[in-house]
Amino acid sequence: MLGFDHDAKFHASILPATAYYRRNAPGGTLAVVPGSYLAFFAAVTGAAAALIGLLFVSVTLRPETVFGEGAPERGKSLAAAAFTGLVNTFFLSMSALVPSSNLGYPAVVLAVASLSSTLRLHGKLFRSRSQMAYLLLSTSAFTFQIVEGVYLIVQPRGNSGVENLSFVMIGSMAISLGRAWALLQGKHIEDPKKTTSAIN
Repeated sequence: MLGFDHDAKFHASILPATAYYRRNAPGGTLAVVPGSYLAFFAAVTGAAAALIGLLFVSVTLRPETVFGEGAPERGKSLAAAAFTGLVNTFFLSMSALVPSSNLGYPAVVLAVASLSSTLRLHGKLFRSRSQMAYLLLSTSAFTFQIVEGVYLIVQPRGNSGVENLSFVMIGSMAISLGRAWALLQGKHIEDPKKTTSAIN
């Protein structure tokens, strides 16, 4: 009776069948995230955690301008937008480090939650030109993340999906860093002189 060599290397033409066997074999695993991406996702996890810490520092410097009763809506918007993007990136990159997990599922769940939070937040605010630009970028990024997540669920060995999600993380971190930096600079605080002159 012929045995099956689990350590054998297969030709690329039969790779899908091999992947099917690995996924359904007892104790078999299917690596959705290639090993070459693990260092990248580990670095992104650490960077996102550091930026979340920076965001908390920014808020604690002027807490009354973000969470106070008289806090400007722009301050709440900056803090919430930065936090949403960074949390999405942090948990998505951390999920990619879990062995034998399908990155598509957390990508879809996190993107839907982030998209819902972003739309709910901007629905309550006055939509200036900058906020509309951020809303467009955010909704586009989260929608693209949903598409790539579904692709990875359907095609777990699709390396292009992992690569595209990597670029989404980089873009999301860049946008969130910009929002956190604006919060740290106090750009959400209204100038009393300008407010007085506008009233007069």
